[in-house]
Amino acid sequence: MDSGLLCNKCRVIIRYFKSEDEAGGESGPVLCDKCLDHLVYNYKTKNMSGFTGKDIINFVSQFPTLNKEKFKDTLHGVTCVMIDGELVIYHCDIVMAIKCGLENRKIEGYEWD
Repeated sequence: MDSGLLCNKCRVIIRYFKSEDEAGGESGPVLCDKCLDHLVYNYKTKNMSGFTGKDIINFVSQFPTLNKEKFKDTLHGVTCVMIDGELVIYHCDIVMAIKCGLENRKIEGYEWD
C-alpha cells in the first residue's frame, strides 16, 4: 500500500506527511491539490480578488499543523493589490503558501508564478 494520508474530501492518497505521527497526530484537514484549490477559491473573502489579512487569519485557523513561518515566507514578494485601503493577496498565492506550510518547506524557484 502507498504511504501517505487520504484527502479528507476525495480520498486520494497525498504525501504532505508520511504518517499522522509525522503530522503531529491531529493534522486537521488533509487535502489533495484539487480539493485545496477548491477550498481556497471558494472561501468567502471580503474581496472577490483575494484574501485580506483578516481573511488569511480566519482561513489558516483550519490548519492547526500549518508551519506559520513557512506560510509567511512563501508570501514574501508575491504580487498583491490595494483595495479600499487593504492589501489583498491573490488566491493562487494563498494556495502555494498553504502547501508550503503544510509540507513544512520553502517555496521552490519553479513554483513562482
